[in-house]
Amino acid sequence: MQKIKAVFFDMDGTVLDTEPIHAVAFGQALEKLGIKDGVGFLSRCIGLNVPEMRKLFMREVGTEAEFDKINALAWEIADKLKKQHGIKVKQGFFELAESLSENGVKAYIVTSTPRKPALRDLETAGIAGYFVDFICFGDYEKGKPAPEPYLKALKLSGENADECIAIEDSEAGLTSAVSAGLRCVLVRDMAVIPEETARLAYADLKTLADLIDL
Repeated sequence: MQKIKAVFFDMDGTVLDTEPIHAVAFGQALEKLGIKDGVGFLSRCIGLNVPEMRKLFMREVGTEAEFDKINALAWEIADKLKKQHGIKVKQGFFELAESLSENGVKAYIVTSTPRKPALRDLETAGIAGYFVDFICFGDYEKGKPAPEPYLKALKLSGENADECIAIEDSEAGLTSAVSAGLRCVLVRDMAVIPEETARLAYADLKTLADLIDL
C-alpha cells in the first residue's frame, strides 16, 4: 500500500454483499409484473444508477412506465429482504480497512446508489464509520461508466490520481474509474465482465484483503 493516500470503494458487490439481494428483488418484480427478463438485463444493470438502468430497460425489455413500476417494487422487496436477513460485508473488508487505517490511507465510497439508502445499508452492515466521505447518485450528473463519479471523488479527496486506487466489481465501475485516470483493482462478484474490459484493471484479486500485499 505504499504511495497510496486514498482508496475509493464501490459499494454494492464490492464492500457489501447486496448484489444477490438486488438480483432476487428485481427478478421477483419482473415476474410479478409479467415480464420475462431478464437474466441478461439484470446482469448488465450491475454498477449502473437508476437513469442508466431505465435507458437499458427501454432498449432491451420494455417501456419507461413498466421500468418505473418494476424499480419501485424491487426497492420494496430488497428492503424487506435486507431487514429479514441483514447485510453481509464482503470477505476481506475488515482486514483491508484496518490496514488502511494503520497506514493513514483515507477510504471513500463511490456508488451508483442514492445517498439515503446507501448510508442506511452501510450503517446496517456496521461499516459506515470506516469511510471519510461518500460520493453517491445525486452528487454527480453522469454516473458510471462515465468518469464523473470518480473525478468527483478525486476532487473531494484533494489527492492526485496516481496517489489513489479504486476498487470495483463491475464493467461500468471499472470503466468509470479508469476513464478518470485511476488505477482500478477488480474484485469480482456477480457481474460478467468482458475480457477486453477486465484487461483495464490494475489487478484482478479474489478478495479485498489481497490488496494489502499488492
